[in-house]
Amino acid sequence: AGQDGGALRDRLGADSGAGAAAGRRREVDDDDAAAAAGGEGGLHECWHAPPHVRNSHKISNSLLADPPPALPYFVRRSRMHNVPVYKDITHGCRKMTVIRKVEGDIWVGALESDVKDYLTQLAGKTPATQVNEVASSIRVKGYFDVELKNWLMDKGF
Repeated sequence: AGQDGGALRDRLGADSGAGAAAGRRREVDDDDAAAAAGGEGGLHECWHAPPHVRNSHKISNSLLADPPPALPYFVRRSRMHNVPVYKDITHGCRKMTVIRKVEGDIWVGALESDVKDYLTQLAGKTPATQVNEVASSIRVKGYFDVELKNWLMDKGF
């Protein structure tokens, strides 16, 4: 407890404290300088670049290729580029499927009626649905997550 900062730094080693941070900053600057000179290193190999920046060149062209479909509604993908259709259990045993991130006409004239028509053809009966316009989601009674994900991807979402 009675040691001064210099002695403590010597006990912990030369890489502790501000010296280590300065060393890391120098490494990053060296990588950036090498990238600017055309050598190895740079932003994509830097220790502090987040994964979405490091791997931005690896995003599949199929995610970026087609424009959105011309429909009165749009289902936005999640930040990890997944279709936002999820299973949900309420009250311990009630199985539900949730379609989230719906924009545009969510009501009877568009997405809800399209979902009901598709699931009626698929299951043989019309499932119960619940539209939550504030949360931008539709809940469907039953587990239809795989079918609805495939259906939305076939539509171009």
